[in-house]
Amino acid sequence: MSFLRRWFARKPATPRTELSLLVVDQQCLRALFDEHRSLSDDEVAAAVLVQRPELLAMEVQASLLKLRQHGLVDRDELARHRITKAARRLRDIIPERATSNIMYYG
Repeated sequence: MSFLRRWFARKPATPRTELSLLVVDQQCLRALFDEHRSLSDDEVAAAVLVQRPELLAMEVQASLLKLRQHGLVDRDELARHRITKAARRLRDIIPERATSNIMYYG
């Protein structure tokens, strides 16, 4: 069972907030990187994108700039491609009840 699936299994599900449980703040994000190396940086970046409406509402370039400021992505075009692929993988591993709320670039 993947880390994300186990993580979601421990948390209560509420409409439209399942994904906001994933990354609550920068400290939680750092803990995710430090403790779960099997979760790629791109998947964490994609998780930030799919659970933060204010990032999704921005243009792709602005979103990538914000992520780059947090040290999550490197080059714009390559990062966009990798994050899109990672978001699609996340869509597959997050429990079914959450998939209707997932948005991704692609």
